[in-house]
Amino acid sequence: MLGIWLTVAVGLTVLVAALDVDVASELRVPGADSQKALDLLEDQFPEFAGISAQVVFHAPNGVSAQQETIDSALARIWQLDDVGLVSAPFGPASPDGTTFVAAVDYSVSQADLDEGSRDKLVEAIAEARGPDLQVEVGGALGFFDATETSTAEQIGIVVALVILLIAFGSLVAAGLPLVAALVGLAVGLGLVNLLSLVADIPRTALTLVTMIGIGVGIDYALFMVTRYRELLDRYRLDLNSVGKAAATSGKAVVFAGGTVVISILGLAISGVPFVAWMGVTAAIVVAVMVAVAITLIPALLGFVGDHIDSLAIPGIDPTSQPNEDSRWVRWGRHVSSRPWPHLVIGVLSLVMLSLPLVDMRLGQSDAGNFSEDTSHRRAYDLISTHYGPGFNGPLLIAVDFTNGGTIDAVGAEADAIAGRDDVATVGFVAGATSGDAAIFTVVPTFSPQAVGTENLVKALRNDVFPNGLAQTGALAHVASTTANNIDLAERIGSRLPWFVGAIVAASFVFLVLIFGSLLVPLKAALLNLLSIGAAYGVIVAIFQWGWGLSIVGLEDTIPISPVIPMLMFAVLFGLSMDYEVFLLSRIKEEYDRTGDNTESVVRGLASTGRIITSAALIMVCVFFGFVLSADPLIKMAGVGLGTAILVDATIVRCILVPSTMALLGDRNWWMPERLARFLPRIDV
Repeated sequence: MLGIWLTVAVGLTVLVAALDVDVASELRVPGADSQKALDLLEDQFPEFAGISAQVVFHAPNGVSAQQETIDSALARIWQLDDVGLVSAPFGPASPDGTTFVAAVDYSVSQADLDEGSRDKLVEAIAEARGPDLQVEVGGALGFFDATETSTAEQIGIVVALVILLIAFGSLVAAGLPLVAALVGLAVGLGLVNLLSLVADIPRTALTLVTMIGIGVGIDYALFMVTRYRELLDRYRLDLNSVGKAAATSGKAVVFAGGTVVISILGLAISGVPFVAWMGVTAAIVVAVMVAVAITLIPALLGFVGDHIDSLAIPGIDPTSQPNEDSRWVRWGRHVSSRPWPHLVIGVLSLVMLSLPLVDMRLGQSDAGNFSEDTSHRRAYDLISTHYGPGFNGPLLIAVDFTNGGTIDAVGAEADAIAGRDDVATVGFVAGATSGDAAIFTVVPTFSPQAVGTENLVKALRNDVFPNGLAQTGALAHVASTTANNIDLAERIGSRLPWFVGAIVAASFVFLVLIFGSLLVPLKAALLNLLSIGAAYGVIVAIFQWGWGLSIVGLEDTIPISPVIPMLMFAVLFGLSMDYEVFLLSRIKEEYDRTGDNTESVVRGLASTGRIITSAALIMVCVFFGFVLSADPLIKMAGVGLGTAILVDATIVRCILVPSTMALLGDRNWWMPERLARFLPRIDV
C-alpha cells in the first residue's frame, strides 16, 4: 500500500512537470452584461479581448527626456509573442509630464497566455530601467506579481508538527499524520493540475486546495492514529487495533469527508464556472485525503505497530485514555450540570460576532491593497498620483449595432457621459471594421474598488444607456473588473439562498442516516449556521471596517470579495460537520453502551475533546498562515476559514453541543417509528 501511494504521488508530480502544466482561467459570468461585452469584443475587437498589462514609465525630470529609451522598450514589447496591440490610452504623458502609461493588449485570454509571458515582458523593459527612469508593470497581467504562498504552507506544516507533538507526546505518532497529509497533497495537486488540461481551473484553486488539503489531511489521519493508540492501550494487539480503528474512526472519516465533498460540490449551484471549478478541485483533494486516511494510515500503523509512542517527548504524557481527573471529563461534567447558562453565553457570543454581517458590501479589491514590494502596486501608485485613481480601472463600453444605432449616436452619448461628475475622462470612439460595433473607454473619478465606481457602472447600465443609446436600437455593455464583480455579486446573491438550502438539506439527511435522529442533525445545522455567521462578521469587521487591519498586512479597507461568502459557507459547513460527526459518533457509541445520556456526553467529549481541539488548532494555524499571501482574496479566505474553525471548535463543540445535548436528554436520539422503518441505518 505504501508503495502504491508513493508511486502515484511521485508519478503525478513528474508527469505534471513533464507536461509543463499551467493552471489559469478567466472569471466569466455567463449571460451577465460584462460577459456580453467580452463576447462582443472577442467577435468584433479581438485585439482588446485578451488579457492586458500596463507598463508605467516615470521620470522625475520628465518623460520627454527619456523618449528614446521608452520607444526602444516599446519596440521590444511589440516583438513579444501574443502581443496584439501596444498603445498610449492616456496620451503622451501625465499632466505634470513625469509619467507615461503604455497599454499592452495580448491577443489571447489569461487562460491561454503562456506562463512566462509576464517574465518576458519584464525582461523587455529591463534595459529601460535606470536612475532617471522607473518602469513598473501593472494591469491585469500585473496580478501575476503576487508573492507565492509557499511560506504560508511551510509555516502551517511546522506549526502542525509542533501541535501534533504536544497532542501525542511522541515523534512517531506525530509524524504519521504529517507524512500522510503530504503524500495526499502531492496526489491531490497532481490530479488538479492534470484536470486543468481539459478544464478552466482558476489559479486561486491551487492555493485553496493546498489550504484545505493540509488541514483535512492532517485532521483525518489524526483521528485515525488517536483511535488506534486508544485501542492499542485496550487490546495490546496492534493488528486488531488497526482493524477496529478503521471500523470506527475510519468509517467516521469516510462519512465526515463525504459531508465536506457534498458541501463543496454545492458551489456548482453558483452558476459561475470559476467558482464551480474551485469546488470541484477542493472536493478532489478532500476525497484523496479520505482515501489516504483509510488506506495509507493503516499501512503506516502496520509498520510501527506497538512502537507508536516511540521517541517520546520529555514532559508530555502520551496517555490517550481519559480518566476521572482529566480536564475534559471535569469540563464535560461542568457544562452538563449547568447547561442553560452555557447555552445562553455561547449563543450570545456567536450573535455578537455575527452583527457586522448586516453591513457586508460585496466588491473586489484593487492593486492598491497589494504590498509595496510588488511592481503591480508601484505601478498602481504612480498612475493614481500622476493621472488619478480611476485610470487604474477604466471601463470599456462595447456597443452592438445589430439592432440599430450609429457611430455618431455613440459619440454623442460619450460626450454626454464626459460631463458627469463621477467621470474623469472619456476616450475616443472606435468602430469595428465590420461596422457592427463600436467601443470607447470611460475613466471613473474613483478607484476601481470604490463605491463611486460601482455606482457609476450601475448608473450607466440602468439609466444612461437605456435612456440614450437604447432608443436608437444599439445595445451598450460595460466591461471592467468592477463591472464583472458587480455581475458576480448579483449572480451569487441570487443563487445563495438555493445554495445554502441545498447544502443544509443534504447535510441534514446525511446526519439523519448516520445517527438515526432528527433533533441532532437539526441542532447541528443551526449551530453551524451560527458559527459561519460569526466568521462572516469577523471578516467584515477586519477587512471592511478596518479593525486590526494592519495585523493582516493591509493598509486600507476593502470590500468583501463576492466569491468569499459562498466559498466560506461550502468549506466551513463541511469541515464543521467533520467535528460534529467525530464528537457525536463517540457520544452515540457511549449512549448505546450505557443508555445514560449525560454520562455519554461527558465520555464522548472527554474522548474527543483533546483531539478535536488539536485538529482544529492545526487547521486554524494553516488557514491563518495564508494571511502572509500578497493576494487580499487569499488573506480574506484564510482569516474567514481560520476564524470559523476556531469558533466551531471552542464555542460550538465545547460549549453549545454538550449543553444542548444535556438539555435534550434522551430526546437527542428521537426518531418517529414509521420513519425509522423506511430509513437505512448507517452505524459509525
